[in-house]
Amino acid sequence: MQNVNDNNRVLDTFVAVLTKMVGGQPQFVAGSESKLPIAIGKSHDPNVIEVNIPTSTQCGPDANGVQEELEYTVHFQNIGSDPATTVEVNLDIDPHLNNSSLTVTEIGIGTNPPVAGGASISQARTGYNGLGGTFEYSVGTSNTAYNTSLLSTQIPSIIPDAKFLFSGIQLAGINAANVQDSKGYIKFKIKTAGAYQVIHNQAGIFFDHNPEIVTNLAETRCLKDSINMNCDSCRMHLRECRDQLNGSKTDSSNSWMNWLGWIIAGLELLIIIYLLTRKRN
Repeated sequence: MQNVNDNNRVLDTFVAVLTKMVGGQPQFVAGSESKLPIAIGKSHDPNVIEVNIPTSTQCGPDANGVQEELEYTVHFQNIGSDPATTVEVNLDIDPHLNNSSLTVTEIGIGTNPPVAGGASISQARTGYNGLGGTFEYSVGTSNTAYNTSLLSTQIPSIIPDAKFLFSGIQLAGINAANVQDSKGYIKFKIKTAGAYQVIHNQAGIFFDHNPEIVTNLAETRCLKDSINMNCDSCRMHLRECRDQLNGSKTDSSNSWMNWLGWIIAGLELLIIIYLLTRKRN
């Protein structure tokens, strides 16, 4: 156990001691302490959305007017004990993104081979190899809460601008022999609709008819303005340093005056030491 080196576990120590009652009060028994190293699993949320560009200096269209393209991955995991036959992912798309440019690039379920994007993944119902299930998705034309449901009988808290649906996939539960069989993901690309300061995307996930699981916020933040501010700040500090340096050169003839107080204090200390030495003799 001392060599535990696992991203999902941390090494800790369990301590046990014996006690005895003395005068109605518990007391520790000397020498009874026992320590046991244990590995504790780290807590984490397996249902997340991530973006490939968390910070950007392009911040929208480039000099030629070509819009910036971001790639998102929605990870999901069935943490229930029974298999899930359907997984629905509702996506809230930021208004600074162009809905019509959304393209699914890859999907994966469990340990089965992933399906790459292109003609094999379209908004039409697509067979998913190896599972006998299907995948389909739909995208609204604008960010005004696209409400057409592919599956949900529940009201989602994430009002979707896009929906992704796996049907008949038999996604294994958390107790599967291989935990990877309980996981899946969706990758998609989408272009910006113009200049932006920050972009937020979030998803809500339904496993069968269980309650919705809401992911984190995937954020892309524009750094252009902050870089310009930092450069201006650097230039300002450089000017201040230059002015101080020029001022010190100008006043160099009087610089010894700054040390006069220390010189006097040093002389007084020497005199006191001299007088104490003579008194002892």
